[in-house]
Amino acid sequence: QDMMNLETVFHFEFDQATLTAKARKALDAQIVRLKKTTGPVRLEGHADERGTREYNIALGERRANAVADYMAIKRVLNPIVVCKGRSTSSYSSFVKK
Repeated sequence: QDMMNLETVFHFEFDQATLTAKARKALDAQIVRLKKTTGPVRLEGHADERGTREYNIALGERRANAVADYMAIKRVLNPIVVCKGRSTSSYSSFVKK
């Protein structure tokens, strides 16, 4: 799949840190590409402003870890850096460097 068409933002349901079927499908496409590289992957988890700052940072971190865990199950061998959660919007993203 063309890199330009790959998703880099993976949405979660409200107040959840479980990957949706749509997010898993988009991640699977990214994983195919990642398995052809060796560079590190940075994951950031985000949450919206509806909870406390502390809760949202923890939720964002759980979301990033959900993506990291899924990538590990799929045997992505790239070094993965999980950043602290952020309290901005309800998605988790990963950026290839």
